[in-house]
Amino acid sequence: MFHMKKNTAILDRFLRLVAAVILVVYSFKTTLIAPWNYALPLIAVVLLLTALTGFCPFYRLLGIDTRQFKESDFAAKK
Repeated sequence: MFHMKKNTAILDRFLRLVAAVILVVYSFKTTLIAPWNYALPLIAVVLLLTALTGFCPFYRLLGIDTRQFKESDFAAKK
């Protein structure tokens, strides 16, 4: 089964949240060409979900973990 371990740092999550808010505000404030009417809010939802959960599937595919301290670091200290 697919296990969602956190792989995004606090700063990474905060920047994703800010970007999601900016995209939502921008998509409602401007008149966009048809594909962007749907793409920007969808991108904003993805950014928001990854910011709230702390898990980015794309990072997992690439093997990236932006957190400074990982769960394995805490287990090794016990």
